[in-house]
Amino acid sequence: MKILWIVNMLLPEAADCLGVKAGFSGTWMINLSKQLAATPEIDLAIACIHGEKFRDFMVDNTRYFCIPGNGKTMLFYHPEIIQYWDMIEERFSPDIVHFHGTEYSHGISYLRKYPDKKKVLTIQGIIDKTSYYHWGGLPVSVLLKYRMLSECLYFNGMIERKILARRNVKYENELIRTIPYATGRTDWDKYYMQSVNPTIQYYRCYYDLREEFYTAPKWNINKVHRNVIFASTSAQVPMKGGHKAMGKINSGRTKVILDIYTTDELTDEQKTALNRNGCQVRGALALNEVQAVQEDADILVFAECLEDPYRYTARLSFSTKVTDYLRAGKCIFAIGDKDIAPIDYFTRYDSAVTATNYEEVYAKLQMLVDRPELITEYGKKGYECGCAHHDEQKMSQLFTQTIMDAAKK
Repeated sequence: MKILWIVNMLLPEAADCLGVKAGFSGTWMINLSKQLAATPEIDLAIACIHGEKFRDFMVDNTRYFCIPGNGKTMLFYHPEIIQYWDMIEERFSPDIVHFHGTEYSHGISYLRKYPDKKKVLTIQGIIDKTSYYHWGGLPVSVLLKYRMLSECLYFNGMIERKILARRNVKYENELIRTIPYATGRTDWDKYYMQSVNPTIQYYRCYYDLREEFYTAPKWNINKVHRNVIFASTSAQVPMKGGHKAMGKINSGRTKVILDIYTTDELTDEQKTALNRNGCQVRGALALNEVQAVQEDADILVFAECLEDPYRYTARLSFSTKVTDYLRAGKCIFAIGDKDIAPIDYFTRYDSAVTATNYEEVYAKLQMLVDRPELITEYGKKGYECGCAHHDEQKMSQLFTQTIMDAAKK
């Protein structure tokens, strides 16, 4: 059986082969691709947009096709891409095509040229609902109120993203209407896809954790204070009010230390606001440093914004950070709106201590200080949740079987 993946990024192992730099995203796709490629009856090829010329090469058991273009190529429909799909069809002729993501035009161009191919979709967030709840669901007055100078200069703010997202919704709906099978991670995905295509068969796959989940050293609580690690791409927004909770808890003496790791370039004013009450901004971490820092912590903080206009940013997103935290076997303290996918997940499986408003941030953190046995209890709950719902072998087998079943029907 020949399977063609259509993806929106150059996977790291292909990037290494080409001698170019790749990002850290897509690691779950690497694990699944290796699982498929190792299955004797499967030939796997992966196609993406990258570079200045068409490429066809092998990495281990996986064949890669690179179609000329860049990120903008995927966002706008280009009929000339069809010639490259014809080349791939002639060279590989897949039995089934697996689309990763919904709104990218290069996948639509393949779909339109080869509508009768057997198809399956892995959803990674519904752009239609995201644009409604995150961008389109906010009044223009709010969007303008929070607009920054850089957004005006480079036209890359929330208003521009709303316009782009609404245009790409037509690609998404066209794809979903023609796909008979889909895998996803949240109920939002399922309900929305079935509202567009009532006949679609949905398979819930949380996907596997990274390999070190099964070899990570366990830990014991034997410290005199609670050392907390916080990781976020926007530290100053979700932690607004968090340092106030720390101030209350640490009044009189320091009971909790909150280490904040962020890739953001913070202003002096932001650093001053965060570097107090036991909070310390540590800057960015390299990927190979993350596990050691997490092992030295007692509590891992998962934080999303609680305020407009950003509170719904993660409404549909199931962050890879969730599975990384479960792997660590540490107590997870999750901050975010009650309706976003990560908080829904943590609450459903009681695998983290959650806070859905600023008052709860203080109350729940104080609870952990007063009852340190809960830190051990929720560390165990999180780890067991990861084992139950993200088992590498089980998830990979489920994913592989879904693809094979779809190809036979």
